[in-house]
Amino acid sequence: MTNLMLRCESPKRLAGEYDSNSFEELYLWVSRNFKRPKGLVNSHILVVAEGGEYKSLVRGSCIEVVSDVRLGYGAKELARKIGLLRTVTGGD
Repeated sequence: MTNLMLRCESPKRLAGEYDSNSFEELYLWVSRNFKRPKGLVNSHILVVAEGGEYKSLVRGSCIEVVSDVRLGYGAKELARKIGLLRTVTGGD
């Protein structure tokens, strides 16, 4: 089982810690709460899956995501299978 912890400091309306059990849940939370291009959200989730950690201080948001699972190079293969990389322009 995957354990993901998202810590959000800003925007204030989302401030707090959120736990998730899947990358899909994390993807849906980020997509629902931030007005970013879909390909950008995909790449954030991919970074977490590959390395187990992601920090963002961009466009008025401060987010940190930590995962207990690190898929390394297997993350891109998994992303291709579930369609996560389809919307990323310019290749992988």
